Amino acid sequence: MARWRLILLLLAASFLLAACRVDTAVVLRLNSDGSGRVILQVHIDKAAVTAAEVDGRTLETTLRVDDLSAAGWHISKWRRTSEGASITAWHSFVNPQGVAPILAEIAGAESSFFKRAVVIHKPGALVDKYSVDLELDPDALKLGLANDPALSQLLRNAGVAPEIVEENLNDRAASDIRFSLKSELPGGVISSAASKGDAKDGAASSGRIALASSTKVWHPKAISLLLLGVALVISALLVLLAGSIRSRRRPHGRHANRHGHHGAHAPAQPSDEVEMHRRRSEHGKHAPHK
Repeated sequence: MARWRLILLLLAASFLLAACRVDTAVVLRLNSDGSGRVILQVHIDKAAVTAAEVDGRTLETTLRVDDLSAAGWHISKWRRTSEGASITAWHSFVNPQGVAPILAEIAGAESSFFKRAVVIHKPGALVDKYSVDLELDPDALKLGLANDPALSQLLRNAGVAPEIVEENLNDRAASDIRFSLKSELPGGVISSAASKGDAKDGAASSGRIALASSTKVWHPKAISLLLLGVALVISALLVLLAGSIRSRRRPHGRHANRHGHHGAHAPAQPSDEVEMHRRRSEHGKHAPHK
């Protein structure tokens, strides 16, 4: 049995018998590289704190979670307020495939509490895609107190029969512990879903809680490099096109130059004055003498 489930079991044993309010939030925080954290936030009301701290006990002694750090969980200290007390635990994962096993530890690997836990990260050259699809069923939360030797002994030491607690709490856990889901995806996309029951008026939760969210994160540097590459290709094509146009025009210019070259060596045509002088001379030669 997963050690982390002991927290939910202890919360149930300590607070639900007193009909106190317990709010539990499961938060999935996904980083841009696919790593992230599963965070469990538990808040109990003031009446629950009073019920837990009877006979000289404290929250710290009633709910011992020091050994959970060996399983990779980080546990905060109890934070007391005028409205009650809260405790937070989180477990890191290096890729989305590590999410489901961590979620299974919350209620036990053999439990069907989490009906669906799909986290996807699709990295791309220009854009990364992220999606989360979670669903939990409060009605599937089976505490299994009698199967946990440590908790059974704790209950016996407190003068409570584990079998009686098991029978009562399995019927009430799904309705008296209020659950919510929250996802935090890259790009600041936050989604949440909670029990249908309104915790403010004491209504019990009903039905499954489902959360689905997705987002895309573009890579500005990669896009800039792509645009720069496209600009360079277009510039190269324009240079090649200009060179091709010039090469097509060069033969006509050489042909015109050849005509101009021959014209430079053609016999020079006489001017009008020279032609007139020549005609006068010829006229004088052939005129009859008187």
